[in-house]
Amino acid sequence: MSIVNRHRVLIADDDPSIRTALRATLEAEGFDVIDAIDGRQAMEALLRETVDVAILDLAMPHFDGLEVLQELRIVRGDSIPPILILTAYDSVTAAMESARRGAVDFSASRSHPTRCVPQFMGR
Repeated sequence: MSIVNRHRVLIADDDPSIRTALRATLEAEGFDVIDAIDGRQAMEALLRETVDVAILDLAMPHFDGLEVLQELRIVRGDSIPPILILTAYDSVTAAMESARRGAVDFSASRSHPTRCVPQFMGR
């Protein structure tokens, strides 16, 4: 009997329909998914749980995705999982700021992140 280690993904988005759609897609691909409904829950989960990738909405209550990324870097330095920032708004400024703070990807399309997740885990 072999034990398969499934990769874990954190999805942080205040829109339940986005979280549900991303969860369904990622679970169908064999990922374990952790949900957060806002930036505060995302930060708590990232400090408590081990995840392989985090998908953070740019605009969330309490902390936005960039604030979560910034705070996580302060607490953990470079020992953080790959972070993907997603948003419904296409903004060059937000994309540049995401990259400056260390996000590995920025997507203005909310369906895109599920295609990116495997590349950050060597799949």
